[in-house]
Amino acid sequence: MVQMSIDRWRFQTAEERLQSNSSSDSSGGGTQKQFDLYFDRDFALEVGNGSAIEFSFVRLNTFAVQTLSEKLFGAGIDGLLSLDSQNTEEPDFSNLALLGSDLDTDPNLDVRIIAPNYYADGTLDNRIDFKGAYGLYYEEIFFHIPFLIANQLNANQKFSEAQQWYHYIFNPTAQETTSNNSVSSKDRYWRYRPFRSLSLETLSEMLSDEDALNAYRQDPFDPHAIARLRINTYQKTVVMKYIDNLIDWGDYLFRQDTRESITEATQLYVLAFALLGPRPQSKPTRQLEDVGTYEDVKADLERNQIDALPDFLVENGNHAQTSTPEIPFNPHRSVITRFCVPENSQFLGYWDVIDDRLYKIRHSLNIDGVFRSLALFQPPINPAALVQAAASGLAGGIGSALAATNVSVPHYRYAFMLDKAKEMVGYVIEFGGALIEALENKSGEELTLLQHTHELNILERTTEIKQLQQAELDANLAALEQSLANAKEREDYYKNQVRGSGAFGANNFETIQSDLTLSANVIHSTAAVSKFIAGLSGGTVDVEVGGSGFGGSPVATVKSGGSFISTLLDKGGDFLEITAGILDRTAGIMGTKAERKRRKEEWDHNEKLAGFDIAEIEKQIEATAAQMNAASRDFLIHQKTIDQHNEVGNFYRTKFLNKDLYNWMSNRLSSLYFQTYKLAFDIAKQAERAFQFEFGTDESYISFGYWDSRRKGLLAGEALRLDLARLEKSALDQDSRYLEITKTISLARLDPIAFLQLRETGRCQFTLGELLFDRDFPGHYFRIIKSVSLSIPAVVGPYETVHATLTQTGHKTLMSPDLAGVQYLLGEEQNMPDSIRADWRSNQQIAVSTGVEDSGVFELDFNDDRYLPFEGTGAVSTWLLELPKPTNRFDFDTITDVVIHLRYMCKTDSGSFKQSVMDLEAFKQYRGLRLFSLAHEFSTDWYAFKNQVDVRSTTLSLPKNTIPANVNATEISVRQIYDFTNGVLTEVGDRFDVKTSEITAQPMTIELTAKSSFKKEQAENLLVLFAYTGEV
Repeated sequence: MVQMSIDRWRFQTAEERLQSNSSSDSSGGGTQKQFDLYFDRDFALEVGNGSAIEFSFVRLNTFAVQTLSEKLFGAGIDGLLSLDSQNTEEPDFSNLALLGSDLDTDPNLDVRIIAPNYYADGTLDNRIDFKGAYGLYYEEIFFHIPFLIANQLNANQKFSEAQQWYHYIFNPTAQETTSNNSVSSKDRYWRYRPFRSLSLETLSEMLSDEDALNAYRQDPFDPHAIARLRINTYQKTVVMKYIDNLIDWGDYLFRQDTRESITEATQLYVLAFALLGPRPQSKPTRQLEDVGTYEDVKADLERNQIDALPDFLVENGNHAQTSTPEIPFNPHRSVITRFCVPENSQFLGYWDVIDDRLYKIRHSLNIDGVFRSLALFQPPINPAALVQAAASGLAGGIGSALAATNVSVPHYRYAFMLDKAKEMVGYVIEFGGALIEALENKSGEELTLLQHTHELNILERTTEIKQLQQAELDANLAALEQSLANAKEREDYYKNQVRGSGAFGANNFETIQSDLTLSANVIHSTAAVSKFIAGLSGGTVDVEVGGSGFGGSPVATVKSGGSFISTLLDKGGDFLEITAGILDRTAGIMGTKAERKRRKEEWDHNEKLAGFDIAEIEKQIEATAAQMNAASRDFLIHQKTIDQHNEVGNFYRTKFLNKDLYNWMSNRLSSLYFQTYKLAFDIAKQAERAFQFEFGTDESYISFGYWDSRRKGLLAGEALRLDLARLEKSALDQDSRYLEITKTISLARLDPIAFLQLRETGRCQFTLGELLFDRDFPGHYFRIIKSVSLSIPAVVGPYETVHATLTQTGHKTLMSPDLAGVQYLLGEEQNMPDSIRADWRSNQQIAVSTGVEDSGVFELDFNDDRYLPFEGTGAVSTWLLELPKPTNRFDFDTITDVVIHLRYMCKTDSGSFKQSVMDLEAFKQYRGLRLFSLAHEFSTDWYAFKNQVDVRSTTLSLPKNTIPANVNATEISVRQIYDFTNGVLTEVGDRFDVKTSEITAQPMTIELTAKSSFKKEQAENLLVLFAYTGEV
């Protein structure tokens, strides 16, 4: 700011254009005026003003563009959007010089130049101005464009690239400081300079900002209008979007459900939690206030002399805690402390989401909350898929290729997924055709505009030619008019010549000349004759001279002698010469007359020709006038053509179906095309995974190389459709009928201990092992479940149901007739061979409510588009059965068994593989367990044992079916004895002496002798676990 009172002042600057806002100040009230001053190199502006003037200078141009361009081309996007680029300096305002004797020399004048920005220490801030004339331009470059790109990338699941663009604005991992002044620890995270050194606004400050309120009143649906006045809003938005990126990225990895991806997802969730900090704590109000009504608010307004209800009515103090010092609250006079501002539920929801994800990870649950066990290693990566992904040109292509290898089995069958994939591929092809059409229309419009531009350029160049043609016609007309004047001048000249001449075309002077020449010729001839005669007379004796005859003709009489003849001859020659001279002069006179006559004839001819020329030129002038008229009309038509071309051009540019629309359509279609392609590709991969799941193969037909970004992905749908056809062909070739088997399994016989655990705790785990199925059908492989039903025989009261859940915790499938795979399933091998497929669609669960062949679905429909529970999983499996006592209102002692009804399909190999399986050691030995309940199966013996005081032993005669038929028992034993009293299972095997009969005995017996430590009177039931080993 510079204040001065002078009559004349001048500014001069080297490289600045400045705006000056001036105001006149006088004691009687100043008049306001504004004018623009533009300063160029070596230019001085003089302004005269007799009153005091104050000037503030605002930069209207920028010199940072070249520097930013150099950084963009030299260091790329990172260099352009860096803080150093945002700190690019403009020319120093100190270069501005005030010239003039008064200003330069007067010590009483305080002349200072006040720049728009200063650092906190008072030094001049010459960095690019985000609040100046180019502030919006810089805001678009350094904030809005990176923020928009980051949001779009995050929406397209390119999370890493999105985070990179977010880091141009907000980077919580940044450690460095800028070259211009060190920054505080809280500011170093902000990579957008205007977000630095800002204090967090309080809620009262926000709601009492008059500028923001005015912007809200003018356009309440434009958030940016208010956010520009509350820049903290942009900061909060960026941080929330950054947290969204971390959560979305973590969820994307969490859904892959592998150890590596979940570990990475955990790090992202932890980072998001660190950014959020502790969850805000709700503090209850100490004293409830009366709710009140609008009339109460109106009364408060009237007491405060406020005419209208304010836009915002807030409760004093209902705002977030800030790190800024407490400032005494001075509310705006239009703010009524009556209503509260609602909390930001979206922001508070972040803590819930992160807590939910971390809880699931820490408790071995997937993102849907289902417990499962993860494989130690991820599936192997196909190197060819990585090469195709890298060559596809897609951002994040390799990551997408890796994600494609982790495609989970869909919920729907292969046939259904194939139809959906074909349907989506059809949409992709339609979008591709629409994109081609839009590109063609866009190119057509561009070509039309280009042709129109070229035609308009030609017309504009033709305008110059037509103007030159008109100038040429004007010049031709002027030349013709001049030629006409020349012709008339010649005609008049020849007419005057002819009129001013005699019969022989001689003028008066020439006539006089001719007369004088004739007279001179006569006189000369006479003189010559006279001399001739005089000479002739000298040769005679006597000469008579006289005249006689008609007209007095001269007569000479000569008399001479001999010399006379000589003299006569000599004089005769002279006479002849004289005569010749006379004739010669006479001929000259006649020639002159003839020449004049010819000249007169030429004059007559030239007069006629001049007349013809005049007529011709007059016609040419008429033709030229007509040409000029035609040229003028042609020029008007040409101008009209240009105007019409401009109208056509405006029509092409402003019509709805113009180049810009097709450009927008092509861009929009490109985005939709790619998104639809990704969706179709994902569904195709799911269909392929369903094909692999159902047909037991690892064949892959859906690759990653369909999309070519260099060709906008055109024909990607056609290529994908071809591979879907190849997939369908392969499925048709392999769709042979499998063996279908139904197996009923008793849990009490399969795993008595698990059955006891179920009765005692309501929860047990059991395994359906490979040997269980090989005992039935050795040589079978690829055993996959079709359905599982559960029966729980128990005494349940009327209107009561069983409430149980059956969960498959793991399964394995032998994909091919591989003996090593069988040995692994039997536990003879430690390393899982490639022929084993494990845990595809694991952790499935059904709810059992009827307890009688309950499959967990209302209707067991094998034609359902979705897979049935456990369908397609391996029959060799592990299970978790939960029958919680708190939710089941019946006596668990009445549970006699748990029966699993298993329907499964398999393939068979009746060759060497079957025999190899039968030759395995585990197959040769038959081991089994039986659980006997003395109270139920040996009730008489149990009653006598329990109620007879002196009886401490009992002998149990085992039924014939204790050992399965066709099994030769080689060893029998009692593995354990359990006391089952009051629903509690207690091992009491060490309190009994056990003796078994010989294997060959019929029937086989078990003698139980209780020791003194066993209180038989208190026991409700004894359970004996009987084990046997035999040969098939």
